[in-house]
Amino acid sequence: MKVIYDVLKSLKTTVVLIVLMIPYLVAGTIVPQNKTDAEYLRVFSAGTLKWLKALGFTDAYHAPIFHLLVALFTLNLLVCMWAGYRYLRRVQKEQGTTRQVWLGYLGIVFHLSMLILLAGFILTAVSKKSGTVVVMPGETEVLPELPGYQLKLYWFRIDYMDFHGRVTPKAYVSDVELLVRGRPVARETINVNHPLKYGDLTVYQSSYVQFARVAFVSDTDTVDVQLVRVQSPFVLPTGDGFLILDSYQMGDLYPLHGHEKITTLPPRILVYRFMGHGVQPVGTLTPDQPVILPNGLKLVLLEAVEASGFQYRVDKGVPLVYLGGILFFLLLLLRVYFRAVKGW
Repeated sequence: MKVIYDVLKSLKTTVVLIVLMIPYLVAGTIVPQNKTDAEYLRVFSAGTLKWLKALGFTDAYHAPIFHLLVALFTLNLLVCMWAGYRYLRRVQKEQGTTRQVWLGYLGIVFHLSMLILLAGFILTAVSKKSGTVVVMPGETEVLPELPGYQLKLYWFRIDYMDFHGRVTPKAYVSDVELLVRGRPVARETINVNHPLKYGDLTVYQSSYVQFARVAFVSDTDTVDVQLVRVQSPFVLPTGDGFLILDSYQMGDLYPLHGHEKITTLPPRILVYRFMGHGVQPVGTLTPDQPVILPNGLKLVLLEAVEASGFQYRVDKGVPLVYLGGILFFLLLLLRVYFRAVKGW
């Protein structure tokens, strides 16, 4: 029993366990996790995939070997803390509560910070869920991977700025509401650097998708109405070709410095006809200017619609990682600049 105790409290044991855990931590970061064999074979050879699966690298954080290493590392840290505590108590009885004793106790807390960090990383690995969702203004979408969670978008806008004569995006802003089992629980106006947070869930502004609601009009009637995604080919209602709408700019324009609005940019959409391996310009579509198509129909812009794209993430390990990280670096500085008790 004493031999096992001596091995578990050894720094060499700590180093060996860390070295053995590193491949799993790296694999969990760079190797796609929990994919099908077909997906893996697009990236790795059959022989490589066989070894990855045998070592558990395709599900690194749930691999039995990794669990065993984590358990041994945890036990190693606990035994080191206990051995250090016993040693400090003995020194404290013989010499009193000296500066070195207090620094020794800080060393125990340093080991505790490593345990907290490890717990945070493991909790993140087993509980983290993330995904993306695109929501149209006025609509509500379910968050994939999170049963009972929905996101409602009230409005989305893009602000632009005049950057030395060139119009560029300035801000992407969404007014969203989070619903849990149909009950509103949080509402926030978010942008790229200001997400919505609710418990362990964080919702980020990440992208947008542009649409145009267009009508095909003949001399006597409206032939068809479609909601079209820009830069995606769509078929003419007469079936004699495809059109593509280019992306557009729509929103308030501001100066490079200052907050006074210059003007509001109306949507101007370039229309192209898809011609096999290329495209041919047809015209520019605006709210006041239809485009005459080669088949004689008029393409009329009824509405330009911008949907907002969100990235969401649930991570229960973040508080532990923050706590452990703060303790770790604070105590690391103290151990570097002050001499701790030796002889553990």
